[in-house]
Amino acid sequence: MEFSTMGQRFYPGYNMNLSYTDSNVFHCDLKNSNVFKFVLITSGNGIVSFNGKRLAFTSPSIFCMNENEDPFLEKGDNIKTLCLFFQPSIINSLYNYANIRDNSLKGFDSYDTAWLNPYTDRTNSNLGYMALSLATASRIKNLIELINSELTEQKDGSWPCRSRSYLLELMLITERSFSSAPKDTLILPDNNNIDDIVMYIFSNYQQKITLLELSKIFHINRTSMNQAFTKMTGFSVMTFLIRHRIQVAQLLLRDTMLTISEVSERVGFNDLTHFTRMFKKYAGETPSDYRKKNCWMLSLYS
Repeated sequence: MEFSTMGQRFYPGYNMNLSYTDSNVFHCDLKNSNVFKFVLITSGNGIVSFNGKRLAFTSPSIFCMNENEDPFLEKGDNIKTLCLFFQPSIINSLYNYANIRDNSLKGFDSYDTAWLNPYTDRTNSNLGYMALSLATASRIKNLIELINSELTEQKDGSWPCRSRSYLLELMLITERSFSSAPKDTLILPDNNNIDDIVMYIFSNYQQKITLLELSKIFHINRTSMNQAFTKMTGFSVMTFLIRHRIQVAQLLLRDTMLTISEVSERVGFNDLTHFTRMFKKYAGETPSDYRKKNCWMLSLYS
């Protein structure tokens, strides 16, 4: 696995601390890689352990992992990823793994360290994972592909500067998204016997799901299943399903101009009134008010 890119036709021998892979990063050996890892999940869902926690994820989404985090995929279904490896010095030549964390940088040199917060800040509200709307995922995918093109083709002498510019744009989008996104990452305990139910909900939340259906699929009594699920997650199965649907709805309301009615249907609600009531219960405001406060696209249509 290459964690940097070597200059070929232009600047032969120059080593840029930025590289790309479309291999499933969860199947790669990243131990002692000493790089930050930006991972775009383009399809599938799964359960991954890193930084001492087990996280349930679905696509599209991103992981921002620092140099000390080595992801281990416990379970996965049809997972495809695009990944960038880089070191802090790609942002600013003065940056290293120590000074981006110890506040020793001063003045102008300290400003851009905020772009690295998704990798360095590991509070309970930032675990390095975030679900994406389709629009944001599409833009991020495009930037990653542009970076790969520059690193691979090196078509002129500006390839290092151009690839870095795309990375900076990607990091700006990422940092702003992390700052504004709901912090509801699902952390699962060890030896979890509800992993498959979580993954099923992630894959099928748009469809009608009932406790009876789940009990038949997973061959478990409804009451026992609900009790186990609540013990492991703090939520009943149906509450977890509704919360996940509302989280996806928030992404669509924030990042698209789909009608509220279509958003409701996209996330598995057949009744708009019920959707509005559940959205207000879990998000604290109506879908319309949430969009007015958070949708960046409104200015384009006003």
